[in-house]
Order: sequence, then structure tokens, then C-alpha cells
Amino acid sequence: MNDSGFESSSIRQLLLKFTGINILSIKTIGDNISNQDENPLLLIHFTSNNYSEKVYEMTISKSALNKLCEADMTVFKDYFEKFASTQVI
Repeated sequence: MNDSGFESSSIRQLLLKFTGINILSIKTIGDNISNQDENPLLLIHFTSNNYSEKVYEMTISKSALNKLCEADMTVFKDYFEKFASTQVI
């Protein structure tokens, strides 16, 4: 998930085009070098076209992110936008 190729990946571009969510980075939180944790917490930096005030920072478990990615794009978009809307002052 820390793959530098993600920034130019077609998946990222597809998400941006259809949801307006721009995933800037996904990083594992903590020391998971041995990859023993099957459900680590992830730190996601993203922007949203509808809440463009800033770059948002969200913590989510790997399994929860997987469920969002398996859902349709409306569910994915709604989850990220709901998070962003709660961060706007």
C-alpha cells in the first residue's frame, strides 16, 4: 500500500473520475514490518471535490477499507465525503 506507483495508477484515476475522491496516500500505522497483523490500521490522506478546503487524514482498518473497495462507487464516495463533511469547520 505504500507503493509509489499508486500515485499514477489507473485505479486512483478511476476513483477520482467517478467519485471525486483523490487518494493521495495509504500508509500502515505502527510497526508492521513483519506483516503479522492481518488487519492493521491504515492512514489515508485524501481530497474531495465536494469538500476541497483541505487534505483530509483518515484512519481506517484494512478490512474496513477492503469492504469499501468491494462496494459500489457510491458507497465508497459517500463514506469519504461523510468523513470530510465532519471535518469542515
